[in-house]
Amino acid sequence: MSEPGELARVREGMEVVDRGGKRVGTVAEVRAGDPGTVTAEGQEETDTSAFDAFVGSMLDRELHEQARARFARLGYVRIDAAGLFQGDRFAAADEVARIEGDTVHLTVDADSLLG
Repeated sequence: MSEPGELARVREGMEVVDRGGKRVGTVAEVRAGDPGTVTAEGQEETDTSAFDAFVGSMLDRELHEQARARFARLGYVRIDAAGLFQGDRFAAADEVARIEGDTVHLTVDADSLLG
């Protein structure tokens, strides 16, 4: 579980590594969450637009709504994934373990990130 406020320390351009130290990519966007959010209904389109554009096209509607609500509640980091044709990956705020220098360390393996 991340320390309180760790997401607030994440900045665009920081390196991101998974729990094993494998490079995932660089931070492309950081969105703070709203802990009072139970569902994503009523959220402004721009709040999760990058997430919706990517995930909404690949997941069934029910799973998409569950993931969207989780990301709206917790906040997230959009990661420009390393490697050719990798695209974006998304890490929820609770998947950020710590920040060391200019590196974001995750609590999960890169393969378990949405993306």
